[in-house]
Amino acid sequence: MSTFSTVFRCLAGRRVIRGVLGTLGLAVFLGGNVAGSCSMGSKVSSIDVPMEYKPRSADSPVTRTPTGQPLKLYLSPTVDSRNDPRTIGTNTEDETPIPVYAAGKTPADFVTDVLKQEMTTAGLEVTGDVSSTQRQIDSELIQFNVTEGGTYKAIVQIRLKVVDPTGKVLWQGVGSGDGSNYGKSKNATNYQETYSDALKRAILKVISDPKFTEAVSSGQ
Repeated sequence: MSTFSTVFRCLAGRRVIRGVLGTLGLAVFLGGNVAGSCSMGSKVSSIDVPMEYKPRSADSPVTRTPTGQPLKLYLSPTVDSRNDPRTIGTNTEDETPIPVYAAGKTPADFVTDVLKQEMTTAGLEVTGDVSSTQRQIDSELIQFNVTEGGTYKAIVQIRLKVVDPTGKVLWQGVGSGDGSNYGKSKNATNYQETYSDALKRAILKVISDPKFTEAVSSGQ
């Protein structure tokens, strides 16, 4: 096989080739390191991405006038109902798909943290003392997936439920959000930005529902 064929076989489908070829010139790749580069890429069997919230989306909750005063809310830990609670996506750039795993914290814990942050930003009072709360928010992670195959695409789906102190369900709803991104291959920041945008949109769709607003206010 010719050197040119080897180079492009190793780098086909990798976005880095466009920028590097233009900057360094093809001659750099025709050195003695082509075989080593192929070997290095083939050793990647999985990708670990730290679960960090880095949304780029400027979406914000729709401001709605509640029927009464906001109540103290207790946010229970998110339940992950997916088949594999560790996996957050797949890289499909190579012939064999590579799983993408959560690192640092579980996706469920991550969703709980982001829910608390976004609900607080929206003006809701979230407390950690369940004994003093007037409403409990139960959350379920239904879908959390980022696919990288030339570009990054994510979809996140969550279910929220508002429960009063007697256990009565006052409201429940499902929110879905998507995200897309483009950049360096197998890059943690690109994964984080993509799934963060999707999660933020999913949360905002749910908490912007007027029925949700009513359920977490004293008018319910």
